[in-house]
Amino acid sequence: MVREFEPGRALEVIQPKYGSAYRIGGRLVLTAAHLLSEVDSSCRVRSKPSFGEIEARVVWKASQADIALIELPESVEPCEAAVFGLLPETRRGEKLKFQMYGYPRWGWTIREQGLAAGGRQVEGIIYLADTSSDSLLVVEALRHPGGSLDPDSAWRGYSGAAIVCDGLVIAVQQWHQNPERPESLEASPLWVIYSDGQWCNFLREHDINPEPVLVRVQERTLERKSLIGYPGLTDDRELQRDWGDAPENDVFFGRTEQLTTLKRWLVDERCRSISILGIGGIGKTALAKQLSDAVEGEFDYVIWRSLRDAPSVEKILEDLIQLVSDHKEICLSENLSEKIGSLIKTYLRSSRCLIILDNVEFVMERGNSAGHYKKGYQGYRLLFNAIGTQDHQSCLLLTSRVNPQNIKNLSGTDKFVRLLELKGLTFEEANQIFVNAGVEGSKGRVISF
Repeated sequence: MVREFEPGRALEVIQPKYGSAYRIGGRLVLTAAHLLSEVDSSCRVRSKPSFGEIEARVVWKASQADIALIELPESVEPCEAAVFGLLPETRRGEKLKFQMYGYPRWGWTIREQGLAAGGRQVEGIIYLADTSSDSLLVVEALRHPGGSLDPDSAWRGYSGAAIVCDGLVIAVQQWHQNPERPESLEASPLWVIYSDGQWCNFLREHDINPEPVLVRVQERTLERKSLIGYPGLTDDRELQRDWGDAPENDVFFGRTEQLTTLKRWLVDERCRSISILGIGGIGKTALAKQLSDAVEGEFDYVIWRSLRDAPSVEKILEDLIQLVSDHKEICLSENLSEKIGSLIKTYLRSSRCLIILDNVEFVMERGNSAGHYKKGYQGYRLLFNAIGTQDHQSCLLLTSRVNPQNIKNLSGTDKFVRLLELKGLTFEEANQIFVNAGVEGSKGRVISF
């Protein structure tokens, strides 16, 4: 499957009406229903860089939306499947970027033999809080025709273009209702037909997965259960929290500066791997728990595991995959690299997960070999390297007395891997602990403890 915007998938619909379309996998083409005649009728489509102009067949039209599917003839080479998406429900007025490619009237060229269509790539913004009186998806184009528009709109020809957001196909451009405001367009959202049996069957026949994926919001990924306009399919699952053997929330003092830094790395800079380092008893675990409590609302999953008993990396991986797959992943590969790949590509990319591994030093060597992994635990190096270097939207939070050498090599202020080394508390912070315990006195008395 391909999770990205590809202008080369765009087609022209020539007849019965002129418009745009987008290949979604196999020989299936997504477009607007109002461009076509009834199901099983023929239509003509064109791809100048590929197969030219050919006859195709209308195979499906939605009953409740301006969405349709065209099937290309067997002479056309199938293409790889696209991935479909869902928009999260807004909480804070989030906005998303989108892309589309079509053949609008403002891209046409006047020639002696008549008008010649030219394709145009358009990007823009979807404001999640915007609503349409017709239950359409409002999109704001950043590139649009200048000057006055005739009553037919210079966007004529763009109907049927796919709206792609975060690499996911989410809607079909329908029409332009307000010619006086050329940047505002409206599209038919695909989630109204995701539960349609015929839609799903046609996609499966062309080896396309009909299951949609939640679009990621740049600031944060919202709760999976908060999906807008998705009748027939529900996700009323609570956000997943498995705290394992994490400590109880004790009274926490100090570390304000470090906590602020960690929150910035985790939430604002979206680091993939963060390590909290320091000597035993200095407060690494307590800080990690305080941080996790503070940011848990930013994540779909929060999972805490301790390595104090030195579990194998295979056991940890199987545990993690079972949790983030909601216990649906049954057949796991025996190959370690494939397990790691499955965790990252299937789950850490599609969901925002916070994974905390406490006491990493228990799988590390000490003394002259400090920074290296114990015999039989080198698999952790592969796991930590992969999470730190591969693209995803999750974070691995580690606590350790020993700094793993491979993580040190990956870290940097301009990288997605960060290290925070804890020092002792200030006098004021330490004094607060004693005050809370009912012990007060001079600075010298506190230090004497």
